[in-house]
Amino acid sequence: MHNKTLRIILLRVFVLAAGPVLLFAAADGSAVSGAIAIAEQDAQSENSEQNPLDSEVRSLLKQMRDGSSGEADAAEAKLLELGPRVLDLLPAPTDQMSANLKQRLARVREQLQVRHAESISEPTLVTLSGKMKLSEALEKIEQATENHIFFYQNENAGEQELEFNYENQTFMEVMDDILDRAQLTTYGFAPDPGMALMARADTEAPRSERIATFAGPFRVEATEVMSQRSIRNTMDRRMEVTLDLSWEPRLRPIVAEMSYSNLTVKDQDGNEIEVSGMGQPTYEVGEDTSAEFHLPLALPGRTATKIGELSGTFDLLIPGRIETFEFENLDAGNRVEQRSAGVAVVVDRVRKNADVWEIAVMIRFEEAQGALQSHRNWVYNNSVVLVSPDGEELEFDGAEMLRRTEEEVGMGYYFDLPDGPAGYKLVYKTPTTILTLPVKFTLKDIPLP
Repeated sequence: MHNKTLRIILLRVFVLAAGPVLLFAAADGSAVSGAIAIAEQDAQSENSEQNPLDSEVRSLLKQMRDGSSGEADAAEAKLLELGPRVLDLLPAPTDQMSANLKQRLARVREQLQVRHAESISEPTLVTLSGKMKLSEALEKIEQATENHIFFYQNENAGEQELEFNYENQTFMEVMDDILDRAQLTTYGFAPDPGMALMARADTEAPRSERIATFAGPFRVEATEVMSQRSIRNTMDRRMEVTLDLSWEPRLRPIVAEMSYSNLTVKDQDGNEIEVSGMGQPTYEVGEDTSAEFHLPLALPGRTATKIGELSGTFDLLIPGRIETFEFENLDAGNRVEQRSAGVAVVVDRVRKNADVWEIAVMIRFEEAQGALQSHRNWVYNNSVVLVSPDGEELEFDGAEMLRRTEEEVGMGYYFDLPDGPAGYKLVYKTPTTILTLPVKFTLKDIPLP
């Protein structure tokens, strides 16, 4: 996709629970409390092997902390050069850090978060050659692109051998080709997230013969045209075009929208076809990998045999990088706050509520951009678990919404803890960014009934 515009929403998250100290992630991913994270990373480096990236990041963090202003600038620039892959290795800010170090870390983290979010909108590319079983090829593609692909009720289809010859082709284009050659299609109602494959019916046209276009990690197809002319009411003449918008499974959009005001429709001679609908239809995605839109159009004259061009823009809300926040000492009752770039997590309290224990979680946006409107329930999908001292994960038994405004949503999660929360760790995961991503498309030569 070219000339795309991204609006990136940084989230501010508040978790209402309890804990006495500031926590942050060390280089090995464990929770560390008390001293500055960089010092803890230094101590770890003396006692355990680290990969070269770990060592380089630790060295740059020390240089940014202890070096001159020029040396700190150079270290900051080098961290940015290393890219989003270092995000997991950056310590969270603590009160023991200098204001300058916290400011530099915040700048690095925020810029890397934005770059990571922007990269999400680019299509993943597939390079694959040789003869192999379809199941083996799909496994290689899934590993390379992080797009989950599975067979739905016809796993034997993976036994067929095919010749593959793809070089830097987009995932969506490659899958169209594979589906046609293997006589498969996608199934949109599978119980698990991902691209579900099933046998293609004899009456279903191959994808190569359909009217579709690709836009980066997205595919747009015209699937149906219906015309209606009332005999009694001569002014009641209408047409509807159905579009199917699908995407790489890794994207997991929250909402897909289309504004009728951005539609342009012309017949084969370039004559405008009026868009008769108003507003902005919205599709709540959930676990789906596609969304269907019905476009209301005026019925053109009988000389129109096809839609020569149909152009428009979809707008999708897509979650960016998932950040993990961990809180120990849940029974202490002290207020604790963690921050990561545009996200702040405040641990306020854990309390007994009748026979269960309640932990309240609040998500606050700096710029909501409509992501928390009352009909958008993506926040329910955020992962919230307690981890016992022996590593066993405990899911919540119930949840309820406690608060919702244009900028924040509060949720109450209830856990069955007969002996209380002592020794447990709260692990909460949420996107740190939400992208508003426009998808521009043009379809040509759609035949009319």
